[in-house]
Amino acid sequence: MPRSTVDWTDKNRTAGRVFIEHTLLTADLAVAFELACRRDDAVRLVAARDILASAPEATRNARNPWALPAKIRDGGRTHEIRVIPDKVFGLDFTQLRKQAYFFVEADRATMPVIRSHPRQTSFHQKILAYLAGAGAGNAHGKRFGIGNFRVLTVTTSPQRIATMLDAVRLVTKGAGSNQFLFVDRASLLACRDVLNLDWISGKGERVRLGA
Repeated sequence: MPRSTVDWTDKNRTAGRVFIEHTLLTADLAVAFELACRRDDAVRLVAARDILASAPEATRNARNPWALPAKIRDGGRTHEIRVIPDKVFGLDFTQLRKQAYFFVEADRATMPVIRSHPRQTSFHQKILAYLAGAGAGNAHGKRFGIGNFRVLTVTTSPQRIATMLDAVRLVTKGAGSNQFLFVDRASLLACRDVLNLDWISGKGERVRLGA
């Protein structure tokens, strides 16, 4: 599809150092999954363009189809926001006839995990926005005509993951959520096969993506 119709950089207006590092972090994950699927005939990578091509017409015609609208409750009030994943892709486990879909967040630890006002961008806000479109209603998934999704976050360190897990527990009143999976960049780069990489779930458990 025409590149001009997809705005992946709505959140990034300048190509400064932070933006370049953010782009490289996203690319690290993309390359890892590309190589893993090339090595494993039982898993096919589903690219964002293929997901969009099969999406409902209203999504395909949207100015930015990847901007996910959400109503969140924070501070006792309802706020309308949107979240834009850094990448969207799927895994098609062909022999099992099973698909899994993912929204990616590449976190360079430049954004506060929690801020006092919901209009200020934070990872806490992203958690609320993704959860608002997940679960039984699956609003974000239905936007693309796919099943439920998980959010993969690649960040800078295990310490940063720990603060993010605290934010997930805060939002879910201590329950945690398997909707979110976390890994630090060093662990990602050290693992030869991302399908066998240990991710940390929003419940603090170790999870692998290979079926």
